[in-house]
Amino acid sequence: MFGSAILDTAIGLIFVFLVVSLIVSAANELLAALFRWRANNLFLGIRELLQDPSTTGLVSSFYGHPLIQTLSAKGKKPSYIPSRTFALALLDIVSPVTPAGNRTLDDLKAGVEKLPTSLQVTFRVLLDEAGHNIEQLKTQLEIWFNSTMERVSGWYKRKTQVVQLALALLIVVLGNVDSIRIVRSLSGVNSPLRDSIKDEAHSLV
Repeated sequence: MFGSAILDTAIGLIFVFLVVSLIVSAANELLAALFRWRANNLFLGIRELLQDPSTTGLVSSFYGHPLIQTLSAKGKKPSYIPSRTFALALLDIVSPVTPAGNRTLDDLKAGVEKLPTSLQVTFRVLLDEAGHNIEQLKTQLEIWFNSTMERVSGWYKRKTQVVQLALALLIVVLGNVDSIRIVRSLSGVNSPLRDSIKDEAHSLV
């Protein structure tokens, strides 16, 4: 016994809400995996980052790069891209490494000139911040990517919050999860429901 009917009722009510929240979280994760929300959200972030609304230019080249393709199953988009992998793949697209394994600053600048105007400005700013050092530029590309992904994570969080709210409402309605009715059932004298939930709560603590 936890000590009193009031305390047992409170614990029972918390237990019911905990079970509902776990069901909502599990359903949300199932939907996220089924519809690949993380991968699609990341794709939208990359599209904005590379300023390619049609996704037929730089975005297509980026997702077609071997470093990116190895991050997911064939024919699917990755749900996570390490910042270092992003920097290396993008740099190789803008200025491919020669067979000799060399990439000069002039080669990089020539590749930047072929990018859309707004992206050229971004690369020039990052290159200037890197002191016109290619290795330091990789670090700046990582920082740029990470700062954008923080915003993308915000998009995903807001989306899942809406989905979780909808799932919670659906479960409450379908399961007839009425707090007042549950409290009345739990607080009744010799309540079998309270005893049952109390026993389940005991097994988890």
